[in-house]
Amino acid sequence: MSILARIGGAAIGSPPALWALGIGAAAAISAIGVQTWRLHSLEASCAQRAEAWAEERERLANAAQAAEHRQRLIEDQRRQDVERIANDANDRIAAAHAAASAADAARDRMQLAAQQAAAAARRRGSGPHPAAASSGAAASDPIGVLADVLGRADAAAGVYAAIADQRGLRGQACERAYEALRAP
Repeated sequence: MSILARIGGAAIGSPPALWALGIGAAAAISAIGVQTWRLHSLEASCAQRAEAWAEERERLANAAQAAEHRQRLIEDQRRQDVERIANDANDRIAAAHAAASAADAARDRMQLAAQQAAAAARRRGSGPHPAAASSGAAASDPIGVLADVLGRADAAAGVYAAIADQRGLRGQACERAYEALRAP
């Protein structure tokens, strides 16, 4: 016996049973149709959301790429600023070294002139000053001692000035580089 015969019982051929069977089949087909429509609607909704998500991902990727490009430009500009400041500082330090060398040469010329003046003064004088207590180097050649002390003091001042100039220029370069990096 078939399944329909069992469901409908002995009165399968009767009109109310056929109506019931027809209504059941129509309900099943309607339910399948509704479920198919719901499934299709959900698939369409998922496809729309996937498309929207893909567009959002693309927009965010483009925004990230643009931000990275802007940041690279800023980094390049700051690197160029710092390199320019460093080159400027090196040029200033080289100029300070040249000025220090010129000052050293002038000091050497001055010291030579002082030694020549001391030698000339020694030739004019006949000997040590009568008031000198002893005949030591300082007593016998006070101009030479003074020239030597002044020469040494000038040499030390030149060394300290060169160090101060170099440190000052490097400090200024550091400050300018810091300000260049701090700028927005």
